[in-house]
Amino acid sequence: MKSEYIHPFVDSAVKILAEITGAAVRRGAVSLQNEAVTTRGIASLVGIYGEAEGRMLLDMSRETACRLASMMNHRDLDEDDHLVQASVNELANIIAGRAVSDLMNR
Repeated sequence: MKSEYIHPFVDSAVKILAEITGAAVRRGAVSLQNEAVTTRGIASLVGIYGEAEGRMLLDMSRETACRLASMMNHRDLDEDDHLVQASVNELANIIAGRAVSDLMNR
């Protein structure tokens, strides 16, 4: 996998998470994994199709998902609320959309 395809997704995630939280967001190391991984709690998988095809996985702990969903919806949500998963799905779509737009503009 070429890093030129990965970095727009990482950059998009950092920018969007900073916008949602209003806090500085730093990325950790980026790595490729060839083996199966288990989710951390709540995850959303977005398929990417076109000239380059692949999948983007947004995965986080239930606590993090609940806090982000609460920020996105401007109200307190608990981990059992279906709106938490829907918000993580929407966040993944926003991140993927911005990354694909950035790729198309290059």
